[in-house]
Amino acid sequence: MVDIELMETSLMLSSDGTMTDESVTTTAGMIVSYKDVSYSVTVRQGGIACFGEKAWKTVLSSVSGVMKPGLNAILGRSGSGKTTLLDILAGRRNYNQFLGHVLTNGRLLSEQSKNEVGYVDQNDVGLLGALTVRENIHFSAALRLPGKMGKEEKRKMVEMVLADLDLTAVADSYVGNQMIRGISGGERKRTSIGMELVISPTVLYLDEPTTGLDAFTAVTVVRLLKELYLKKGNTIIFSIHQPRYSLFKMFDSITLLEKGHCVYHGSMNHSIEYFKQLGFTCEEHDNPADFFMDVMQTVNEREEGDNKEDSEFSLVSSYQSSSFFKATQAELTLQLATQRSTEVVTPDQTKYPTSYLSQLVILSQRTLLSTFRHPATTVVRIIANTLISLVMGMLLFQVNNTPVEGIQNRVGYIFFASAFIVVSNQQSVGWFIDKRIMFLHESRGGYYRVSAYFISQVLCDIIPQRLIPILPMLVVTYWMMGLGKTAGQFFYLMFTLILASCSASSLVVLYSALMSSTMLINLAVNLSFFSMTMFGGLLINLKSMPDYLKWIKYISVVRYSIECLSINEFHGMTFCPIKGHESICDNRSVSGDDYLNEQGFHLDNKWNNLVILVAIFLTLLVLSYARLRHMVKIS
Repeated sequence: MVDIELMETSLMLSSDGTMTDESVTTTAGMIVSYKDVSYSVTVRQGGIACFGEKAWKTVLSSVSGVMKPGLNAILGRSGSGKTTLLDILAGRRNYNQFLGHVLTNGRLLSEQSKNEVGYVDQNDVGLLGALTVRENIHFSAALRLPGKMGKEEKRKMVEMVLADLDLTAVADSYVGNQMIRGISGGERKRTSIGMELVISPTVLYLDEPTTGLDAFTAVTVVRLLKELYLKKGNTIIFSIHQPRYSLFKMFDSITLLEKGHCVYHGSMNHSIEYFKQLGFTCEEHDNPADFFMDVMQTVNEREEGDNKEDSEFSLVSSYQSSSFFKATQAELTLQLATQRSTEVVTPDQTKYPTSYLSQLVILSQRTLLSTFRHPATTVVRIIANTLISLVMGMLLFQVNNTPVEGIQNRVGYIFFASAFIVVSNQQSVGWFIDKRIMFLHESRGGYYRVSAYFISQVLCDIIPQRLIPILPMLVVTYWMMGLGKTAGQFFYLMFTLILASCSASSLVVLYSALMSSTMLINLAVNLSFFSMTMFGGLLINLKSMPDYLKWIKYISVVRYSIECLSINEFHGMTFCPIKGHESICDNRSVSGDDYLNEQGFHLDNKWNNLVILVAIFLTLLVLSYARLRHMVKIS
């Protein structure tokens, strides 16, 4: 067994990235300690798809440790539980989902203010591609720094972070996305770190910060973190898969995980000697991180093999018999004995540094800025709708009032407009999925209240994105076709289509909140919009529908829109045959009201349907909001 004397070593990062033993004076950071942390999830085994038998899978098993100021790396093979442990330490897993104790400076995890810690996601989900580097960091500062801090102070803080992260040169460049060319991967990662550093966190968590970066950029990022500790004494905790030696030598402590068990937790300087005492020697030019992964793989193969003599050795039991484990347990026992007794803070009780109105204004500004800089959601849709409207207008130019052609062309336009306005909302699925991911990241970080975020999305995204693309479509088609001659008819048509589009969009929002799979959301949206169109009242006459299916028409947005537009256009009209160049109204004429009656449309529903569309829109929004609150509560 290993019996290595534990000691603290102050390391200094030189200009070439190597370590020296010079002492450094830093401000005391926070100590994050955790004892007997266990975490399990349910998975389905066998069977077909989601109908397999449920079983429990252990992700973490009685993991303990103490993370002190410095670079604390969590290493392990894929599936070892690195990210899960990081999320639990950062407070990003529900308190009821794991067993054990997590303390920060002797306080329960739930008491730690979210604005005292930073969390950088592996995929940089907190960045908006349509905003510049400076705007992204300023957004974080505006919401997460105290409201009593002046705008100039926050601006100086942002500029200081930009300078510290060497981002000043690209500060006014777009971060970028699939539609907008942006900054490099390393600059994106540093921008994500900057959004957290702007609040001066005492603890900074990072999920695999070097993933997707080239070797030079990865070293630059880790060196940046090391310098942050040396300057400010922060506690930096991060997961990392298999770092090269130039990264490994900058770590202060490492935690090795294998299948949810801890096989080593202690100083980086003592790790190689520890494994040597176990009989595993790291060659002089081997990368220690690679060496540790190989050892864990080798021992794992022994344990799963048939040779019981070889499988008696266990890295887990060896670590639990070591002085490292005993010293950690003694320190944890002392901390738990002096633990401060306070109440658990629920999401509803979280204290935010900024007021509700400030959050609403800042979120609205960001949403509008991002929306109108995103060509796929503005310019492209406007151009597409205008082109479609021109084609429709040319096909139905100055439609006449004959019994056959006049009615058929108007009906075709009404059906097309209603169905197109509803179905076109399907393209918003991907957009809402991206927003869902960002919302979860920001809400876990204590950026804002759920209601402030939701209202800003409704007022500055959902409604404007339904209104703006519709206007050119209506203006072009309505006058080219020569529909209803009064302004009242035009604005009624516009208001009806906007309500129908908003209702359909709110259904997409609800599905996006209920499900995380883009495939399932698309399937649900397609089925819903297909049903709405089938039961819209034109493809199938409302009077001829079977009684056991008639209820579907009451939840069809397309049906309410078609009925409203039909009443608006046909009521009071008379369709007369043309003889020569004159319209002659005789017994062959058809009344617009007769057509409405044949279709089962009632004049009383002209305004009732608008009220119903408003009710559908608001109901779906309320359900979506409730789902978002539930997501935050269980996350």
